Amino acid sequence: PSPDRMEMLRRRTGKPVFLMRPGVDTELFHPAKRFRQDGAFTIGYVGQLRPERNVRFLAEIERSLPDGNHRFLIAGEGPERDWLERNMRRAEFAGVLHGEQLARACANMDLFVCPSGSHTPVLEALASGVPVAVFAPGFPVRGGADGFVARDSEDFLWGVKEILSNPSMHQSMRDEARRGALGASWDQVFEQVYRVYSSTQTHTPDLRAAS
Repeated sequence: PSPDRMEMLRRRTGKPVFLMRPGVDTELFHPAKRFRQDGAFTIGYVGQLRPERNVRFLAEIERSLPDGNHRFLIAGEGPERDWLERNMRRAEFAGVLHGEQLARACANMDLFVCPSGSHTPVLEALASGVPVAVFAPGFPVRGGADGFVARDSEDFLWGVKEILSNPSMHQSMRDEARRGALGASWDQVFEQVYRVYSSTQTHTPDLRAAS
């Protein structure tokens, strides 16, 4: 699923290599599952709460924000949860979520943050109409359209504050997040796979002879 690895394989093997993008269930993860009644801007994280996931950066994000109507929704478990509970004032800890519970949680976020290069449900957030902020390139985020890719911590903090303070830009990113994710539905992903198989198939084996 990685364009960088695809190009590496192409160079090393000299053979045709095709990108198989990750997919998302765009019916399960949908903006219509948003049910929040209050106007608090909700910054969300989903993933393991472990040191290698750089989750303490969530507390740094909170400290950087001006006083206002915002909060954090953190889904996941791990040894860093105790530290986060002690050091964050406006965070709700939802534990491990799957399926419909995860879909509802994502839809009720306003910004999804990924403080490390490790896997998190970025596509699920985008399909839910939620802009995404990431550090590492390679995530399916179109910087400036449906979120942003930060160069460093300072840039990340600036981007979060910019989205929080600019409702029109935030709404535009929400619309683009959903629109872009529709192109990553599993139907679209496998249609691409079928097209690749069809284009590379040179002959049909004689199954009768093989039997």
